[in-house]
Amino acid sequence: ETLTVDVRVIAATNQLVETMITDGRFRQDLYYRLRGVTITLPPLRERAEDIPELAHYLMFRFNQQLRTSVQSIAPEALEKLQAHRWPGNVRELQSVIREALIVSTGPVLLPEFLPLESRLEASEDLLPDSMPPVPGTDSWQELGRFVEQTMSEERPDVYRKAIQRFDQLVVMQAMNRANGMQSRASEILGISRPTLRSKLRSIFASVTTNETTE
Repeated sequence: ETLTVDVRVIAATNQLVETMITDGRFRQDLYYRLRGVTITLPPLRERAEDIPELAHYLMFRFNQQLRTSVQSIAPEALEKLQAHRWPGNVRELQSVIREALIVSTGPVLLPEFLPLESRLEASEDLLPDSMPPVPGTDSWQELGRFVEQTMSEERPDVYRKAIQRFDQLVVMQAMNRANGMQSRASEILGISRPTLRSKLRSIFASVTTNETTE
């Protein structure tokens, strides 16, 4: 017996699926089966105008869960929330509001109750001093020479090595254009901040290893 059903599938991800397909980490056929209408939701830092409404919703929601009685959020607290860059996106906002309600001592949520680590975030976002220099014209020419040399040696890993070298050059160029800010560099490259940080760690480890062996 055939049963006819009418269902709607909603799939969500915080990853760049196109990049995952290219890297072989997501099936292309599954992607096109799921993809009907695509809604791209910008990160919270790019829609600060939504933060007051979200914050008030979370305040009322967590008031019920925690049995707290905070009635409003001070304008100064809302300004502080809107100025934060939210590397953890909406989940970070949830955590901040929840913790603020727990430590709040009155009916108004004041800015001093918000556990925002702006200084720590800023220090992590900057380009480390020990990172390799920004690639110039010679670096891109060197990439071409590297490919030619590797091919002439008939090495089986020429593609992987060339892509790895190209990846390093592009990432460092983006970091230079973004003045060392990872959030801006990730936007330039079209990748997530965790992906960029992973690439930067790999580049740093590679440079450290080379300096050690020299």
